[in-house]
Amino acid sequence: MKKSTTAALFVSLLAILFLGSACLGLHIREGVRNADPYFDRARSEIQRIQAEDPGRHGAVHRLCVLVHDRQSNDLGEVSTPLWLANVCLGIGLSAAEHDQESGLQECSERYGLDLRSLKDLDRFGPGLLIEIEAEDSRVLVWLR
Repeated sequence: MKKSTTAALFVSLLAILFLGSACLGLHIREGVRNADPYFDRARSEIQRIQAEDPGRHGAVHRLCVLVHDRQSNDLGEVSTPLWLANVCLGIGLSAAEHDQESGLQECSERYGLDLRSLKDLDRFGPGLLIEIEAEDSRVLVWLR
């Protein structure tokens, strides 16, 4: 995947998220060497959500993302309304399908995740959606 394509797609999605809703919660923390407390707190919330609705039949209202870049020690937390996340995901997937170098295939091969399977996020119900632990980063995505 070309870094410029990925970066452009990521920046576009963030811009849409940021401009599209005043309800967007975005926090960037610099210099976070140990992100364990943040991930532990998020996992506790996910466990509570899933304990309250073990069948995951409840309504979903928000998409939450926690990302830690181990090289820069930056930690990002995003919380956005689900409707906006679905719109952005649709736009991103549509753009990626028309760009041969978008990285959809690489993502599928590297993480065993087909991003197209994430359409209509509310069908998953509240709880953990994705957790990725890589050498240079950690990602936790859940639905509230």
